[in-house]
Amino acid sequence: MSFTERRADTSDVGRVWEEAIDQYCNVTKTDRAEFRNLRSLDAIMVDQKKQVDRFESFRHSGKRGDKIRHFVNQNSDIILRPCSRGLKKINQRKSRILQFFIILELRCSIDVLRQPLDAPSCCKTRDGGEKSNKTDIGIMKAAKDTSSDYDMIETFFSIMHAFLERISLLENKLPSVGTYQTMLARVFGSMLGLCAIASQYQKDGRFLKWGKALFKGSDDNLKGSMEDLNGNIQRLESATMFATLGQTIENYRETVQLAGIASENLVVTQKNLATSEETNVIVKEQAMLEREHFETSQRMEKVILKICREREKKPQKDGQDHGKADKAGRSKDAGARRSLALNRIRSDLQTTAQPAQIIANIGQSFVKGTLAWLPSARPYRDFANGTESLLLVTGERGLGKTYLASYAIVDLQSQAQDAADRTTVAYFFFEEEHEQLRSIKNFIKSLVTQIAEADSKYREEIIPDLKKIGDKIEGDDGTLIWDELVVAKYPADSESKLVLVIDGIDEINTEDRTKLLSLLAQIKKDSLQISALITSRVEIEDLAAPSLALTMDLIKKDVKQIIRARISSLSNLRRLDMSARKRIATKLAQKADSILYVEHALQRLNSLRRENLITKELRELPDSLTCLYDVLLDECRKGRTKEEFASLKRLFAWLAYSERPLTLGEASTLVRLVDQNSNLSVEEEVDGRLARLLRFAQDTDEAEQSSDENDSELLESLDDDSTNQPARDPSTWFPLRFQERALRQYFRELNVDEDGLRSSPSSAHLIIFRTIAVILTQEAPKDLTVDLPIVYGANYWIQHFLNIHVEQLSDEEVRQGIESFSAIVSNQGSALEKVEENASDLGIFGGATDLPEEMVVAVKNWTGRVLSLPPSLFSAETLSLVHEISGDVTNLMTKVARQHVYNWFYCADYQEDATQSFSFAIRALRMTNKADEKLAIDERATAEQVLYLSDAFPEFSKTSRAYRGIGLVLKYLDYYEEGLAQCRKALKTSESDLEKYHALGSILEAVVRLAGQVDGGEKSQYIREAKETSTEIAALWERLETQNPGPDLIEHKQGNLSDQAACALLEDDVESAIDFMQRARALSTDKNGFVDIDLSDNITQKLWNLKQFPRLIGFVDSLPEIEKIFWLAYYNEDIFQEAAVKSDKHQFMVDTFKLVLKQRSVPYNGAVRLRYSLALYYKRVVGDLEKSKRWLGPLVYDDLKGLQVPEWMVLESRMALAEVLMEQFRASSESLHKANLLAEMKTLATSATGLGTDYCREMSNTATVYALMVRKLGPLSEFESTLCSSFNACIEALSDDVASNDSNAIRFFGKVLACLPGLQRDAQIALAAQFYWLNPDFRKAKDETEDAANEQKVDEDAERMKNSAEAEAVCTSSGLQDQESSTKTMENSGHEPEDASSRVNGYIVKDSKDAELKDHGSVSATATEAAAKQASDGDVAATKDSEGAAGMPDGLIPGVTEDLNQEARIYCNGCSAIFTHSANRDVYTCIICTDTDLCTNCYNERVALNKGEKLEVWRMFCGQEHHYVRHAPEGWKGVKDGIIYIGEDNIEFAQWLKRVQDRWKAAWAEFWRAEDGILDIW
Repeated sequence: MSFTERRADTSDVGRVWEEAIDQYCNVTKTDRAEFRNLRSLDAIMVDQKKQVDRFESFRHSGKRGDKIRHFVNQNSDIILRPCSRGLKKINQRKSRILQFFIILELRCSIDVLRQPLDAPSCCKTRDGGEKSNKTDIGIMKAAKDTSSDYDMIETFFSIMHAFLERISLLENKLPSVGTYQTMLARVFGSMLGLCAIASQYQKDGRFLKWGKALFKGSDDNLKGSMEDLNGNIQRLESATMFATLGQTIENYRETVQLAGIASENLVVTQKNLATSEETNVIVKEQAMLEREHFETSQRMEKVILKICREREKKPQKDGQDHGKADKAGRSKDAGARRSLALNRIRSDLQTTAQPAQIIANIGQSFVKGTLAWLPSARPYRDFANGTESLLLVTGERGLGKTYLASYAIVDLQSQAQDAADRTTVAYFFFEEEHEQLRSIKNFIKSLVTQIAEADSKYREEIIPDLKKIGDKIEGDDGTLIWDELVVAKYPADSESKLVLVIDGIDEINTEDRTKLLSLLAQIKKDSLQISALITSRVEIEDLAAPSLALTMDLIKKDVKQIIRARISSLSNLRRLDMSARKRIATKLAQKADSILYVEHALQRLNSLRRENLITKELRELPDSLTCLYDVLLDECRKGRTKEEFASLKRLFAWLAYSERPLTLGEASTLVRLVDQNSNLSVEEEVDGRLARLLRFAQDTDEAEQSSDENDSELLESLDDDSTNQPARDPSTWFPLRFQERALRQYFRELNVDEDGLRSSPSSAHLIIFRTIAVILTQEAPKDLTVDLPIVYGANYWIQHFLNIHVEQLSDEEVRQGIESFSAIVSNQGSALEKVEENASDLGIFGGATDLPEEMVVAVKNWTGRVLSLPPSLFSAETLSLVHEISGDVTNLMTKVARQHVYNWFYCADYQEDATQSFSFAIRALRMTNKADEKLAIDERATAEQVLYLSDAFPEFSKTSRAYRGIGLVLKYLDYYEEGLAQCRKALKTSESDLEKYHALGSILEAVVRLAGQVDGGEKSQYIREAKETSTEIAALWERLETQNPGPDLIEHKQGNLSDQAACALLEDDVESAIDFMQRARALSTDKNGFVDIDLSDNITQKLWNLKQFPRLIGFVDSLPEIEKIFWLAYYNEDIFQEAAVKSDKHQFMVDTFKLVLKQRSVPYNGAVRLRYSLALYYKRVVGDLEKSKRWLGPLVYDDLKGLQVPEWMVLESRMALAEVLMEQFRASSESLHKANLLAEMKTLATSATGLGTDYCREMSNTATVYALMVRKLGPLSEFESTLCSSFNACIEALSDDVASNDSNAIRFFGKVLACLPGLQRDAQIALAAQFYWLNPDFRKAKDETEDAANEQKVDEDAERMKNSAEAEAVCTSSGLQDQESSTKTMENSGHEPEDASSRVNGYIVKDSKDAELKDHGSVSATATEAAAKQASDGDVAATKDSEGAAGMPDGLIPGVTEDLNQEARIYCNGCSAIFTHSANRDVYTCIICTDTDLCTNCYNERVALNKGEKLEVWRMFCGQEHHYVRHAPEGWKGVKDGIIYIGEDNIEFAQWLKRVQDRWKAAWAEFWRAEDGILDIW
């Protein structure tokens, strides 16, 4: 049996037979090795026939031989049949029965036994004659006894034959009672004993047997064994009868029970029969619906992709930056103070690469005690102690380089913790088959993020640098990030050190490896405080670093430890006895040539389960990992047809050399598209014969898609409508990969047998390239599984072509390659059009800068090879192309550009298609001799460049379609006036109704957009033209409609109706806009066929502005499901909730939210945001705190499977949940209930789920809530310890050298001070100071950074303008340029530029729906008076000096130019007005809430609500009877140069902080002396 064969379990009779053998061998001391000669049933039968034939020729009479042969054939078949598979182990050894068959191969005939009867007649005497007669009688008796014994043996076989026939009826049906099986084993043991006697007869020979019979008579031992056999059979038969009786009784009891059940089921059965026909109909209809839904889901996915692409091009609405927690643009939870900079870094350097997950996975399988030799190895020791800055670890595949890298990471991190300096360890694991893990840019991004996570000082230092290079990161290849954020921070004289561990540098391509090596070489060259441990399969001479070579000799002890550990952990191997486990360990230690070999072999042995099978397998283990892979591949190849072999080879080439992993659907499509007659099923192969080579790497998002129990409870009110879920088979989208990286490397070896299933690199890339050519040049059905290979081909065809070394190809392969290349660049089958539609980057070379040069070299090599071959090998078109480009390679790009312009003029029907064709064309033309200064590269093409390119190929006539294509591109680039001119030309040159219709549609879009950009008479003129154009379009449509317009024309008509709706909105005619939209939707047969999110958004925005809330709700209700999902997910939850509340449509709103949340994927991180929004609805609108708590819980504790809750949302949810608990606590009148709520609050306050290790619980906004609850319920000592911990954390934060946390820290500090009586004024000062720079050094550093960034930007702008034809004109506007730079700086820093119109009474009012300045005239005089009284008598007894503040410009206090921090903003939780300071306006900060500030008017409203007055407020803000700190304090002037100015006094901030610490101690002393609750009673 080979290493890869499977063994089935033996039958129950076979197992008993084996047990009998084991017992027999133990009793008789027989070596089990005697049972191993014959290994299969066929071999036994063939050998048996040979032996019988020889015996027949030996026996002259043949009578007994024939009979014996009859028994032989019958018995061998019966013995082997009951345990056909289970007895393979026995068949490998020669059984006693088979030994008896060999006895029957008699060395002499029966006549030989009679030879003594013919003794010489030398005894002639009478005595001699009598003696002779007696001797003859003895001889005859001995012969008779011998014959009787042989007859008894034959009788034994007759009995055995009959017994085995009967027992075979019970195979796999034996009673499970142990006694019964023991009796059966005894019968088998008796049979084996008789077989042993027969074997002894054969060993003695007939003559010796006759001699023994002469003296002893018949064999008593044989008779005794026969008697034992008969007795055992009788006992077994008796046991069988008793077992049958017991089973009969049991069956009777079960029958009685079943009779009762049957009678109960009879009624149900009759009902089921009555509805069966109806059910069948429903099933058929459901099957049809499922198929229809599958097709619909595919169309919906395309719509989703299209919408997402369009949305990416549009700016977000104000306040929609979902990376920020509030409308002021920052999280106000001081507990996250340390992570503010880290969040910024993570946001700017976000990457999908997660090396921490890799090391965690390795850690799970790490064997403790392995690699203990590494710290003492000299190369590693020199690296670890800093003697060497670089260390290269090399080793063949499977030797554990990644294993070693993970060990080194842990070891170096341990040393870094003990080091006196700031040492950070960062790491990365390159993996070739994962795109995100083979990117140099991702590598550097990951390093910077890891350093920032470990080193708080580093993260603060790089924030200014990150801001400086922020807008360049996207286009950077990683070098800029390396230079600015790594090299610059670890110079030779740096006090901090960086240690890198880089695994698998050989896994990245040659170009990226060269780039990475140049970066690493800089470490030694500049003596940077950076060191790097690198692992690679191959030596890297350019690195010039000491090396540590991993060999089997070096890791021999580790391998043994791993073997022992795995044997102890694997379920079946650990059950073996000690001797068996030692044999396995010894054998594997001898055979293993790598750790991976050990893992493979042990998994294989573990699957065999039984010791005898494992022992057999150990003798057949392959000699090496490569041999093991060879065996797997040979097994895979066996029995394949020629077509299947070709399909498999192509599949393996794709999996080994593709630029990204293929999905199962893509792999299946590739097989089907290239060979439509192929019967190869990839899915069945992966589950079957390819199971040990390939695997499905299930998508984590899919695996975790289902919501948890809490989430399912939240959505339980909705039906589980299957139509909400895609109907496709999710396995279709699983990535298909090799079982391990080493196996992929095995397929990528340079020297392979081309006749096998592996391919050399050039051959593999040729296979892939030819497949791509087929995909791009042939028509294929519209299907997502087909589209994905097209997308792959569009992005990577050029890379695969360049990876083919033409000199290594045969002539036929050269022909195939150049024909495929010619087909693509000649645009056969619209190949280049498919590239335009599906490529992720613009231009055939994408974003790569080196590919054009490589293309020049490659094309020269290809054309040279082609021209050296007979022309008859190639088509005329291909030869023409080769001759055209052989002299000048740039002619190739001219040809490509021409084809793209052709697509632009004559093939593009939509704006996006036309723009793609134009973009590809201009990039191709820039690489040709036609390129000049007019095609200079800029961020976006100018209108002049568009027009220039349209004239580049005069052979293309300017038809109506061509003019329209030019206009589409100009409109896409926002050159609407120029685009309108081209569209009017298209109208003039139109020659058919269809061309005229398209031209008018393009004109309509342009004039509607222009109307939205201007005002006054010009706007009216454009609107009038739009209406006139719409009339012409309607007249044309009536004629075209009669010609059965196709889906493309219908889509254009829908676009026209959308433009008409947009035009109606310009005149505030919402009903007409809705009518146009509904007419557009009515043209689609599919309810989701027309989706215009922008139009829906504009209509709802207009309705909200007009306060038409019921109409808004009705409109949302009418939206198709997919459009409703996107509209609500696109940051419209607030206006939807307000409209629903004011229209009394609460349930509709909730149901819509839940409907959206049931979708698999909600865009814009909406699934998390909408949950939070719904929780706030229950809290602030409905007042159902329990429901709010249920929705907040999963967000707080990151308990939403399949959804990642961002940190800002966790913070917001924590604060909301804390407020819910506080409201429940304050409302409760039962001590036990309060205690339970306090316990919940403590859990919340002390947890930090989803917030990382930097989160400071002591400064969390939940800390003060918990402290106030403890103050009420006790113990008061915990109240003190909680507040003191928060106080000390604030002092530390305000005293450190980190600038970014001061604003949040001083804000939280004010709330902490407000919780303790006697510190009211200090609380006011602290809260007022949150808007200022408290340390002048921080302000100075920020100004210097911004100045440097501005200067750099000005220089870059000047350089760019210098290369532009308009540079001189632009540069003359220096004042304007400075103003624009300043504005841009404001925008880059996350703040909108302020002007006079944006400020109202000291507040910045946002120009958005949720920041409308309220009309507070509705507040009653009574409420105002009550508010004034509460302000004077409440928590802070201070009165604002209104005279000093009246009439002053915002942000300026007489005599003081304040150090306002523009990033320190808060907003009013009532009206959303933003505060930039509180110097001349009151701000009320709630002490009870976690993060609530109110302006004066909203505070007055809140007081009125507390009094029970009815106000038009659709949702509550703050809570009932809360307490506040009003700030700033009396006489506040601000902070300047670190000095606080109040009235005529001033004090340094540091000095004030010191005094507050003294007052804090005094306040606690007074707190403990005070006696609360004890009053005089009179």
